[in-house]
Amino acid sequence: MATRNLDIVIGAKGPYAQQLEAAQSRFTKFERGVVASAAKIAGAVFAMSKAFDLAKDAAQFDQQEQAFANLSASYGVNAQAMIESLKRVS
Repeated sequence: MATRNLDIVIGAKGPYAQQLEAAQSRFTKFERGVVASAAKIAGAVFAMSKAFDLAKDAAQFDQQEQAFANLSASYGVNAQAMIESLKRVS
């Protein structure tokens, strides 16, 4: 599907030219502000996503650590003592 653009050019002469230039300048500053804000929001969303991933990984680690502690306790051994023993033999 073809797209068509319509460009409207507004010009002013005399006393209105300065007001038009000022309005255009304000619009340009507004546009830059919107782009900057969008970039900041995108950065914040990315950072929150990474923080969530890190929290999820930490929770999985805690679950695995607890499972290992339960396993070692079922054999009557302290988990830390088992880890130290494994470090010595490897």
